[in-house]
Amino acid sequence: MIWIFLIAAALITGLFLVTPFLTKGDTPPARGKISLALLGFTLAGLAIYAVIGRPELTAPNALKAYEPPASPAPGPSAADIKAAQEMSPEDRAAMINAMVEGLAQKLQDNPDNPQGWARLLRARTVLGQEAQRAKDIETVKALYADRPDVMAQILRGGSRLKSE
Repeated sequence: MIWIFLIAAALITGLFLVTPFLTKGDTPPARGKISLALLGFTLAGLAIYAVIGRPELTAPNALKAYEPPASPAPGPSAADIKAAQEMSPEDRAAMINAMVEGLAQKLQDNPDNPQGWARLLRARTVLGQEAQRAKDIETVKALYADRPDVMAQILRGGSRLKSE
């Protein structure tokens, strides 16, 4: 639809700019030469856009609003949380420890994850696992020795770390 408008606008502009050449007289005015050059640039621009631009974006509904991915957000679902609330305290503690150890294993497999390290350190603090937390801090210091700003943010709790 927009192509019709663009072509019509180019033709109207072109006719307006070429009008001085259509008048009777021996020599066309200087304005006519400038008009012809502007018309040429306009048409050349449209032609170049049609060839190397993104003309498919001019189709109806080509630009749609952002839709988040269909995959569920990471973490437990509402049903998982409800099921955890119904567990015995021992089973709940075992589940939480398993989740923390799973995170620790993921970080061993893929250590370049500042947010993950910050989460792991917070979890170790909450669970009172100070010895393991100290080992994790040493690992973080070794991993991020060349990026002290990232290491400092991890050790502060990772509140301003970007998702990677």
